[in-house]
Amino acid sequence: MKHKHMKGLAIVVTMSVLLFAAVGIVLAVDYVQVIDFSTYASNTNAEAINEPGVTFDVVEGAARTVGSYLRINPDTNFDPSTVVMHLDQPAKMISFDYKTYGNCGYPVNTIQLYDNGALVDNTTVNSCDNGTYSRSMAFDEVRITAGRVTNLEVADVGTITLTYTLTKEDCKDGGWEALGYRNQGQCVSDTNH
Repeated sequence: MKHKHMKGLAIVVTMSVLLFAAVGIVLAVDYVQVIDFSTYASNTNAEAINEPGVTFDVVEGAARTVGSYLRINPDTNFDPSTVVMHLDQPAKMISFDYKTYGNCGYPVNTIQLYDNGALVDNTTVNSCDNGTYSRSMAFDEVRITAGRVTNLEVADVGTITLTYTLTKEDCKDGGWEALGYRNQGQCVSDTNH
């Protein structure tokens, strides 16, 4: 009788360990970051946009805030203008609304996602189009270009939503601060939900 009891206890302990291991694997949540350009003064250069874990860079031309948008090629005299968003950690989803202006019907605007330097998405957008760009894939860099047919091509990008997988490891070594949390405990707490 004792042997059967011990065998049953071993099964319960094994199941508990497996359940704990499964919960340990699941202790990751989605962290959503919203970049709202309306919070910046109008005419803020893209390089001056300060968001946790995201660095903006303009590799050619110009980009700056106008109202509630990030306007790429605001001076309409560059050929072309490209803004790059470098992410401190890979994201798994992006979404934003866009509106383009210029010589209608020409596919001169691009939205590109890169993962470790490799191009993983290349979307071409006509001038005079508007819509929503949304992708679910791993990436750590976003490039948005307003091309040029004439000197009128402009692209407006609305609020950008980025989604990351957040784990306890991401909260360590100052990661909580880069993610915009008040302290490491708050960050870790979010991974437990």
